[in-house]
Amino acid sequence: MAKKSYNADGLSATDKALEKFTELMIEKIENLQGDWKKPWFTPGVSRPPHNLSGRNYNGGNALMLMMQAEKMGYEIPVWGTFDRIIGLNYSKTKEGKTPITDSEGNKLPPVTINKGEKSFPVFLTTYTVIHSETKEKIPYDDYRNLPKEEQANYKVYPKQQTFNVFNVAAQTNLKEVRPELYEKLKAEISGQMERNEGDMSSHPA
Repeated sequence: MAKKSYNADGLSATDKALEKFTELMIEKIENLQGDWKKPWFTPGVSRPPHNLSGRNYNGGNALMLMMQAEKMGYEIPVWGTFDRIIGLNYSKTKEGKTPITDSEGNKLPPVTINKGEKSFPVFLTTYTVIHSETKEKIPYDDYRNLPKEEQANYKVYPKQQTFNVFNVAAQTNLKEVRPELYEKLKAEISGQMERNEGDMSSHPA
């Protein structure tokens, strides 16, 4: 079993995340009791939060990111880790990472996290897949693509990890240095809102 890493206050990263989730949930409930009205979230915030690859967050991660976005006034529900956001400054080639340039070959200003911004935790379950006899490790995606009879030869060990993410549009300088990408993210959210039909304030079981 992997050891937990603890902070100076004696709490693990998981414990600190759960503590933040609890505070956010209590604050939301208190606000609803004080002035409840439909919908529970403002329309812009009620879009499914997703990462820069377009993959939606699900479960508790989605709920907490929506709450955080509403609390902080974020209008675009796109999030990314520090490494992923910094990765916007490079393109991957066979030779490695290459700085992104404009049409004239000039290096573009770097996308950075705004000074003083604080990240928000999300949980991600990762899987280690090991062959029962050879002890060979394979990627989880490769394991999922195997026939069931071959999957039986492997053991899968889940591990929950905590990652810290930033709102890409609000907590970075993306709007200033990559206005075209910022507008693309904004347009995607507007398009999602327009495609939704019916009363958004109604949430039947």
